Amino acid sequence: MNKDLMIIIVDDELEALTHFLYQVVEEKNICYKFFNTNPLEAIDYVKKHAVDAAYLDIRMATINGLDLARELIKVNPSIKIVFITAFSFDEKQIREEFKNNLVDFVYKPFNYERIKKSFILLGIEKHILTFQTFGEFNFLVDNHHVHFVSKKSEELLALILTFEGKLLTMETAINLLWPFKELDLAKRLYRDSVYKLRQKLNEFGIANLVIFQRGATRLNTDFTNINCDYWNYLNNKEDHSYNGYFLTSYSWNKPIKALLDKKKEILDEEI
Repeated sequence: MNKDLMIIIVDDELEALTHFLYQVVEEKNICYKFFNTNPLEAIDYVKKHAVDAAYLDIRMATINGLDLARELIKVNPSIKIVFITAFSFDEKQIREEFKNNLVDFVYKPFNYERIKKSFILLGIEKHILTFQTFGEFNFLVDNHHVHFVSKKSEELLALILTFEGKLLTMETAINLLWPFKELDLAKRLYRDSVYKLRQKLNEFGIANLVIFQRGATRLNTDFTNINCDYWNYLNNKEDHSYNGYFLTSYSWNKPIKALLDKKKEILDEEI
């Protein structure tokens, strides 16, 4: 997928390393170099080559992964680190020490989806995000439906989507989502929905899909891997996919629905 990216993998357990290499790394078509007999060779390699990221086993015989990470960062201060381990560690303390370089922890035995998440965090791979608005609102990540326990946080995401990257203020969100609630209560409900939405996005490794500011939110339009039916419909003259139903569970849908209905009427007349 990305031959411009170079990663190294350091693990003295050959079986685990081989599993990681052939099931994940080669499939993604990434440049790699792995070290299993002498992890210290990785330091010399990083001195001589441009390495973007290092997957390091924390517990190895000759040097532990934490010390190795410290040495690699001395050589290449911008190198990204993913720690791999079969043991429990104080993640909070490690994250604090390596906060400028640490990307992720991956625990053995390796799981394809978990490795994929680390690739996403490194920017090697991107999620495919799908918003379905014709009818009920649905949000899918890599074709998997995202289930929201908090229906208001789901509705807030739908509302953010309709603003198409423009700023959605807390005041506007409250007026649309909690129009009949007392203001102080509405503010608490808004903040609770924002918190739960952030949790859900973080759970799927897409925390920066929505930009959260003080008293406002907006969709991050830097994401290029978003597929949204109503965006496609409005921007494609040949798209006839609109069925007359738009975000049917939400009362604030009317202005955009009117716009969609108008386009549908024009397209129907042309047929």
